[in-house]
Amino acid sequence: MKFPLKLLSLSIISTLSLSGCLEVDDDGNKEVAESLRQQNQILTEQNQLLSQQEEEQHSVTISGVIIDTNQDEAVADGSAIITVLQGETVLTDGIETSDGLFTIEDLPTQSDLTVYVTFADGSFVNRAFFITTPSAEGEAYFDLGTMAVSKPVEVTFSVLNNDTGDAISGLEFVAHSYYGNRFSTAANYAHVSSFDDTTQTYSITLPRDFGLSLRAIADLDNDGEPDFDIADGTGNAYFNNEVLYVSSPQELEGTALRLVQLADLVPEEKTIRITLVNEDGELIPDAAFTIFENNQQPAYDDSSEQYSVDTPFDGHLSLTMPGFTSGETYYRTGSVSINRSTDSITGQTWLRVSTNGFSSNSYYEVADNAELSLVLVAQSIDPTVDIDIETVASFLSQDDFSYTVYYSSPVQVDEANVSLTYESVEIIVGNESDTDAVPAGYTRVRTTEAEVALSLTTGLNNTQLILTPDSALPANTEHQYTIGMLTDVSSGQQFELYEDEISFTTPVSATAVFDINDIIADNENYYTNGSLIVSENSAGVSSEQYEYRDSVYFYLPTSIETLNYLILNLVSYTDDGYEYQENRTIEVVMDGDVNYSRYVGLNIASNEILDANYTNYRFIRGATLDTGDLVYRVSSSFYLGDNKPESVNTVRFNYEYQTNEGVTASGVMELPVR
Repeated sequence: MKFPLKLLSLSIISTLSLSGCLEVDDDGNKEVAESLRQQNQILTEQNQLLSQQEEEQHSVTISGVIIDTNQDEAVADGSAIITVLQGETVLTDGIETSDGLFTIEDLPTQSDLTVYVTFADGSFVNRAFFITTPSAEGEAYFDLGTMAVSKPVEVTFSVLNNDTGDAISGLEFVAHSYYGNRFSTAANYAHVSSFDDTTQTYSITLPRDFGLSLRAIADLDNDGEPDFDIADGTGNAYFNNEVLYVSSPQELEGTALRLVQLADLVPEEKTIRITLVNEDGELIPDAAFTIFENNQQPAYDDSSEQYSVDTPFDGHLSLTMPGFTSGETYYRTGSVSINRSTDSITGQTWLRVSTNGFSSNSYYEVADNAELSLVLVAQSIDPTVDIDIETVASFLSQDDFSYTVYYSSPVQVDEANVSLTYESVEIIVGNESDTDAVPAGYTRVRTTEAEVALSLTTGLNNTQLILTPDSALPANTEHQYTIGMLTDVSSGQQFELYEDEISFTTPVSATAVFDINDIIADNENYYTNGSLIVSENSAGVSSEQYEYRDSVYFYLPTSIETLNYLILNLVSYTDDGYEYQENRTIEVVMDGDVNYSRYVGLNIASNEILDANYTNYRFIRGATLDTGDLVYRVSSSFYLGDNKPESVNTVRFNYEYQTNEGVTASGVMELPVR
């Protein structure tokens, strides 16, 4: 049966308005096709309108009771005013309580909201409650239960320089009393101190009955380093890097926090003068001394006939003198240790000098003056007798990563016996070339050792060895200096030491900048958004991998190594469209240390055979990473499928991080599961 076009359109529009559009046969009548296209446009607009109306029909009603946490009783009628915000947008305000009770209707479902309780008369301290409304069909009810507030207490206190007694201004003390998982707007509800220039004191109003702490950045010159430390006797305060924390701040009224300015702790300068003689009292001008702490070498002054150096002194100093030959006499290695002592009653200081390997006094005490003069008697020995050569000191330069080693006697070393190496990962896919001996359908992962070209120099009568890389080293990589066979210049005997080797890791690239948006969530199921990531192996064989749910991991860039801390607070996850609350904290970086391991990405099919028996690297396959990507892998402990339009799977968390330069950022992220 045939129907007129208009009748057809009218008869089917009601049944298709919620389900789809008409199929258009472009090879048929052009007028019919055009009319159907117009009807499809109308249907699309209708669907969008119906969807919007359906969303508007979903709402949640919240209720709660505001109580005085000290008395466990509801606050007085009308004293509390309720405002509800979504981010910084006000949804409703001016809601008064009755016997502390309130009810607010028509709020959005499945949303992060702030319920802000304020008191115009100041009888209680304003408090923010961070909540997440549940998902619901139609209208829902969400009981927040009791919501505690506290009466205020205003505390006034001073912060003093312990050495001068002067007030320290320029600090800002902050406390938080919000309830719930921290939202990005938490700073809007913080309790913040003020400073009175006249009285030179800080004041802050706090909730009297809540346990909290004050926090202040004690870095007035913004160099990323603390300017102060806690003075003895200030028991309720402590430092974590440049952040000053004060516990039980409600008890600060009328007290003083005493801080020690770290600039006052800079080591003093001392002049060290050494007179070195042989056992007949004759001067020896051709020895070499090195200060262990800073690699300084006292120079011999012909006019004073002494070795002298100006050096920082913080209460301890060590000098070494490697063995050497002067004329036809060989002198053994020696060492000197200088330590400051303080009389606990009078505060008077003096220096204790201990020596080893010299014929002069091995211990004596001298005055603690700006200039220290030492007289040492070098001890001669027979070089034909076996001498145990030792590593006296070693230094790694943080500028060019050159490595300096001092030995107790002169040595020789061949360039072939020194090396600087680092591990790298070699990934070969079977179809990359015909000469790699890796079959198609296989991917081979190996740990290889790369070597850096070095320059070798010696000094200080062959007791000093300096190894310098000829080129810049790769960033964020562990390296190993190895020194093999050495030759004793005096005896010609060969030997090998192991304490003259060193491992170190180069810092992250200076150009690396952490971006919170680089974090991704992946369940490593070889799929993303319903499609295979890699559809066939390197032999061209199609993957028959089916899609499945699996453990979700966060992948973080290596630039997190530039952070002082990074904290993720998991607040919820969505599993196939249903949201579930969570409250769990992950400390990814703390005090500059990353608490997780690095992994290498492998972008290969599920039916690719992986040959990785000879590698130290951890690797990830089945994820949306390119081969060779280096990331940190952090478990979320969630078990989810891929995020798709028809099946939402996401993870939501609050974050806070601080760079090593002291810049702090926080916020909220919701990541789709890849």
